[in-house]
Amino acid sequence: MTCNCTKTYRTSAVTLTNGNLYLTIPGIQFNTLPNYTHFNLVICQTLPAGAGTSPVYLSDGITNVPVMNLSGNYLRADSIKCRKCYPITFGNDPIHASLRCSVPASSYVAA
Repeated sequence: MTCNCTKTYRTSAVTLTNGNLYLTIPGIQFNTLPNYTHFNLVICQTLPAGAGTSPVYLSDGITNVPVMNLSGNYLRADSIKCRKCYPITFGNDPIHASLRCSVPASSYVAA
């Protein structure tokens, strides 16, 4: 008998590097994750003060995966909060992660 439970991961680090916000998730390997995998992500650390409207990426320590919001745009740091659980779907063609819930609109303005 198999379990159809959605797995929940917790971040081990939240870092701002080169204008991008990276959410590090231990115990996951994006290069072997099947397409259309659902999981929940809990952000356990405080977001860095300068994160602002930085695009959000998931990281397994090797692969960085961009996160998209419901409208297909990059998820921005000012739309998420720490200590919150977000449902996510992983896609591998091209590699990306999609948020499966609505979040507050970002204040990002394209240049």
